[in-house]
Amino acid sequence: MKDELMAALKRTKSEEILNRCPGDMSYLISPHGGSLCNLLVSGEKAQELRKESIRYPSIDLTNRQQCDLELLLNGGFSPLEGFMTGEDHDSVLDELRLKDGIVWPIPITLDISGKVAKSIKIGGKVALRDSEGFLLAVLNVRDIWRADKKREAIKVFGTDNDEHPGVYFLHHNTQDYYVGGEIEGVQFQYIMILRCLGIRHPSSGPHLKNSVGGV
Repeated sequence: MKDELMAALKRTKSEEILNRCPGDMSYLISPHGGSLCNLLVSGEKAQELRKESIRYPSIDLTNRQQCDLELLLNGGFSPLEGFMTGEDHDSVLDELRLKDGIVWPIPITLDISGKVAKSIKIGGKVALRDSEGFLLAVLNVRDIWRADKKREAIKVFGTDNDEHPGVYFLHHNTQDYYVGGEIEGVQFQYIMILRCLGIRHPSSGPHLKNSVGGV
């Protein structure tokens, strides 16, 4: 897999980018929305959050939710600074834009059960953990609302028919409530292709060119 990746990089001349000085950002395009968000807190703050999180309600994230969280933490979902609130969610469904007017195609939400929804409060904090209980981030709760799955399915997928895989997932794998708010990231959970390739995130280790196939 690593050899295949490196071959692909050479074909696209991406090795020229990888060989640049890490501090040289001249070759990068401007981030969507004008701001590239890094939601990871400092090491000192992370330690503080780990201690405080013992008192917070916890949500054990699914693999899919961890994927969304990682993209929030590393700036992949910039300019989002957390999971969407109801206002942004509805604006995206109706206008394909965030409430501030920035183009955004689909909602980025954190679904929770009714039991969890009753245990948290707007203005409070929630610990977001992986399946083994490790703290990944803290969510500052700004909004909690019941999902209108039929409306969301029609707006996002153009149908409410379960034969569509996205609609099926929404109706059968997504829980009934959403919670939104800003994220304070504690650590990355390395998943999917990054794990397979052994690539470490640039902010947590050697530069990318030293992390792929040892080049």
